[in-house]
Amino acid sequence: MGTMGTPMVLNLLKGGFHVTVYSAHLDSPNVRLAASKGAAVARSAEEVAEDSEVALMCLPRAEVSEKVLLGERGLLAGSAPGTIIVEMSTVPPLTVKRFGREAGRRRVKVLDAPISGGRTGAEAGTLTIMVGGDRRSFQRCLPVFGAVGKMVYHLGGLGAGETMKLVNGMVGNANLMAALEGLELASKAGMDLKLVQGIVANSTGQSWAWNTLVPRILDAKNVGVNLDTLAKDVGYVLALADEVGAEARIAREASAVLARLRRETGGSTDVSSAFPSLLEPVRPSRGGRRAPRRDAD
Repeated sequence: MGTMGTPMVLNLLKGGFHVTVYSAHLDSPNVRLAASKGAAVARSAEEVAEDSEVALMCLPRAEVSEKVLLGERGLLAGSAPGTIIVEMSTVPPLTVKRFGREAGRRRVKVLDAPISGGRTGAEAGTLTIMVGGDRRSFQRCLPVFGAVGKMVYHLGGLGAGETMKLVNGMVGNANLMAALEGLELASKAGMDLKLVQGIVANSTGQSWAWNTLVPRILDAKNVGVNLDTLAKDVGYVLALADEVGAEARIAREASAVLARLRRETGGSTDVSSAFPSLLEPVRPSRGGRRAPRRDAD
């Protein structure tokens, strides 16, 4: 019941579904809003599963998903045979495969269906949903996916959705880092940054990050993504890269930039607040020239 989960619940209610919700913070405004729109409120994840044919998880980190699914009074404890548990959080593919094995012992199905589109897409019901798992369970969940998303893809077996989400995040984070460096360069060259944004938005340098996030950054508005979340996602990307033997050089560079920003501004800082730190004057070496860059290895 956070940034993404809350608008998804509201769209499920609009779609005519009976929805039961649970949050670690039952007194939160998000839970009260969902209840005011007709959602039932459970006292545990286990109660959600007891009242549901399909249980959706939208959580911040893999370890939280593990607790909600496998922990005491978790989803699996309340799931009857035939229940489908859908992991919509961003977690490593190996994690969701392990969820599938644990659930299979109870004849419960698991799909991984991570989402993309941000808070705006969640509110509009236009999320992109990337699904892995058996096709029969996917077909059963299509009406649910259709209530919260616009583009729904079945990509293969369990873990395929998370793999696709990490690939998308890898590209998106690289685009964001490049966008911030472009703003830094333009600023230090004395350019009008809003004019720069408009020109790039209509030129070959455009990207979703540039067209959607940069205008908010220039208006000093939060983009709704903090540095810890970005770093977590890049960490999952690098773990997958190591697993399959991919170099992921740009992702490793993005990870280093995020680590520096987290040290400077704090991990809970919104990406927009990190922007001024990228505009600080370059500190020359003692000899008056910039120190040469050292390779990460």
